[in-house]
Amino acid sequence: MFRLGSTPMLQALLLAALLFSVTGSLQAAECKGLSSEQCAADAACAWVDGYIRKDGRTVSGYCRTKPKMKAEKKKAAKPKAGKTQQ
Repeated sequence: MFRLGSTPMLQALLLAALLFSVTGSLQAAECKGLSSEQCAADAACAWVDGYIRKDGRTVSGYCRTKPKMKAEKKKAAKPKAGKTQQ
């Protein structure tokens, strides 16, 4: 009879899935709940000012993890050699 988690391969896959799901939530929690001062002091965090949504609901300011830039965006952001900025 087959039992869930009875094979070593299945156990390894289940463990890997659990680890991947936990690491994503840990990264998001790094900046969650910080005050604006604490958020500004942490290089991995960015403060989002409060705003009013289209439906009229007020959203309070909050701290979030800075978005990660993709490699191609980093290349585009660098000035090309030979061109000077004025």
